[in-house]
Amino acid sequence: SAFDNQENVYTLLATYPEGIYTTAYLWGTFNPNTSTRHTFTPSNNDSISIAAFSGVAGIAVDQHNAGTPNATPQTSGSITPTNADELIVSCFAVYGSGGSPTVAPPLTALDTANPGGSGNVYITTLGYQRQTTATAVDATWSGYSSAATTAGITSFYTVAAPTALTVTNTSPLTELLAGTDSTIPLTARRTG
Repeated sequence: SAFDNQENVYTLLATYPEGIYTTAYLWGTFNPNTSTRHTFTPSNNDSISIAAFSGVAGIAVDQHNAGTPNATPQTSGSITPTNADELIVSCFAVYGSGGSPTVAPPLTALDTANPGGSGNVYITTLGYQRQTTATAVDATWSGYSSAATTAGITSFYTVAAPTALTVTNTSPLTELLAGTDSTIPLTARRTG
């Protein structure tokens, strides 16, 4: 896990294990406290990569997938977001002798944490895309020397990509729905 000096609480959103040497974890927080002196501290001498996005509707995940560990090149597995304008984030972890991981378009690479040094080290990086149409995407990572790799991909709803929500009649709602089997469509909208 990761900790910061702003007392934010992070939720584990996805885990992408390699199996032996490394695991990529995707943590998130919504509407965090921030400052110009915001610092992050990884636990257990892990490497961490940090990104902040505006316009995300919350930390609720729409779709996620994991690629086959230790593939060359390493891919994340494919997802197709439910809506247009969703945020796509791919996380990538390497246990290897270095390199500078890159991700193929349409994703853009962000922060890479590479402690350097000799021998095998833990390296992490992130890639992202803001899709304008909901199409399948599979992040492809390259540019590393590796003993072990893993990658995953996740999509998040944004304020520009509302989702239809439904409430299904269950025991606590029988009086509200007059005892019928009903579905009430609710739509999240951006106002202002």
